[in-house]
Amino acid sequence: MEEQTKSNAKKSEKRLAQEAEKMRKGRILLRKVDGILKSRGSEAALKALMKARLQMPNNSIVGSWFKGYRDMLDAWQYRMMPDVIAEFQKFGFRRARTIAANYVIRKVNRNKLHFYSMCLQTLDEMSERSRLAISDQESELPETIPNTV
Repeated sequence: MEEQTKSNAKKSEKRLAQEAEKMRKGRILLRKVDGILKSRGSEAALKALMKARLQMPNNSIVGSWFKGYRDMLDAWQYRMMPDVIAEFQKFGFRRARTIAANYVIRKVNRNKLHFYSMCLQTLDEMSERSRLAISDQESELPETIPNTV
């Protein structure tokens, strides 16, 4: 009985390590798209996002990151948030996030509230990716967790 529980524990640890690796790869791919968005604009970022999506294996969390990013880029292409776009192009995602947060808090335009809140969430995720960028760029994580003796 103990051997079975140990075996199940090892399998779950391995599965969790694989999921963590998938999330790390997803963050790295989206970080590259972040750079393309800043340097070349939303159209080039949309193309890079689709290429990155094809490289990424299925994972529900990472899939939601890609979906939110795609929705934000679609809204940006239709110029639904010109002030956020201008702030992003000029100063970066932190100040653009502040503007989007102000619109969400004040509920300035109820018709665009969904788009501003979605944009805010995506910019928050962008901030989190920026924070984790150093640890993600380090060498590959070991595939299995080392066993203690």
